[in-house]
Amino acid sequence: MSDGVKAAIVGSICTALAAAVITSGRVDQLIDWATGRATATPTPSAPASSSAGATKTVTDRQGSLHVTVPGDWGVGTSNWNVSFGGMTDPGAGIRTGSGAGVETRTYDVTTFWLGASRSAATRLLLRLHPEELPDWLRDVVGEDYSIDGCVFVRDAPLEKRGHVGWFREWKGCAGLPDARLYVLAAAALDGSVLVMGQLQPGPLSEAEAEAVLTSFEIRTELLPVGAAQPVSGSSGFPAPAWVPVPSSAPSKS
Repeated sequence: MSDGVKAAIVGSICTALAAAVITSGRVDQLIDWATGRATATPTPSAPASSSAGATKTVTDRQGSLHVTVPGDWGVGTSNWNVSFGGMTDPGAGIRTGSGAGVETRTYDVTTFWLGASRSAATRLLLRLHPEELPDWLRDVVGEDYSIDGCVFVRDAPLEKRGHVGWFREWKGCAGLPDARLYVLAAAALDGSVLVMGQLQPGPLSEAEAEAVLTSFEIRTELLPVGAAQPVSGSSGFPAPAWVPVPSSAPSKS
């Protein structure tokens, strides 16, 4: 790789860091996108289920998160890796998907990550007026994935009893015409738990994708609790104005 190409990639990543939340997985995606590797025709994903309509419920190791997915999807370990105002809270996460989607975070796989946190909800949501909660959650799903080449499709309110939230749909990520991404932010109506999710639905139809996205059930009593910890040098979602932001962990502007 020439020095000029390396410089262009570094410049793209620095621009992305200034604009949105970047994880190590997203940096890998940006490098693939910048070098053209992600524009190759992806390996076809496995069918949405081993038999038409077959689904199953999977759970994390603690039994706190339950999601219903196509019957041939696998499940792997994950965690709550979300920060607000430069702070991250105790929580739980689960990753499930078809084939490589269980382990790999690239736009050419079918994968679903879901996380939930009671502690983040206590820190961020309980001082919100109930009428403010939907707008705050909509702001959270407004993270800009156009830096990954994604094209905005729509925002839609979450339709799930006992919860309020929004999801945002993107398409064409990393130059892949069939790559879609759904970003979810939701909360219990009483503000007791915050739920975040990212779904890359692969061959699933829109209705099937939304069924997976909204299938979560949270056993809040099994979620870990504790104090938030600074995420040094990491950008994240903005916290409400009353939440202290440590100077060592700048919030997303």
